[in-house]
Amino acid sequence: STFLPLASDQQSMGNSLPSAGQLQKYRGGWLLCLDEKQRVKCIQRQRGEPEHDYYRAAAEHDRAQSKQKLEMLMQELFRLQDLNKNGFLEEQELVKLNQKIAMLHYGKDSKDADRETVETKYRNHFREHLDPNGKPVDYNRFREYMAGILDGIDKDPRVHEMTLEQWIAEAESGRAAFFCASMSSQSDFEYMQAMSFRESRVFGSRQPPTATPSSGAFSPGGP
Repeated sequence: STFLPLASDQQSMGNSLPSAGQLQKYRGGWLLCLDEKQRVKCIQRQRGEPEHDYYRAAAEHDRAQSKQKLEMLMQELFRLQDLNKNGFLEEQELVKLNQKIAMLHYGKDSKDADRETVETKYRNHFREHLDPNGKPVDYNRFREYMAGILDGIDKDPRVHEMTLEQWIAEAESGRAAFFCASMSSQSDFEYMQAMSFRESRVFGSRQPPTATPSSGAFSPGGP
């Protein structure tokens, strides 16, 4: 077969192509082909359309950026909950942080902020959803668990981003409460040694930990 130029090239080719009326329906990504008997047939050509390619590339870029942002937020949330900086989320860390957050939400003397009540709630949650024996879990498990929680709230990545930002704000406030004398306790000391007030309040103040797979985690004040 002999391939002819695109219909859009007709004017530059003079009378070497079939009539314009015949070519009209083949515009936009089609080629004309003359077979051995000079009969006209058309063959589809996979041709990129610049505008569509641009928007497709832009959309892919936005998705990649959103995915990167979500990963960064997830790592920051894990870092904030890893009070002793050992690269794992421990049952007692979850309990201690949520005790502080409950005090901030309801008031230090509120029954909803009762230390034993909060401890029982989050200890049970950790063992039900993370590790049945209360063993520490690493970032990969934390991420797996959190992804399920976020998808259960909404499938939209924009909602995931806003939700993670809210949980990060709560975790930062909870960490800062360790330095408030009216909310602190003697058992806080081992965690306070590993963090500073500034570090607890400034997002991205240090690189998040890199850990290997293990078993899920959960966000402070979250479900």
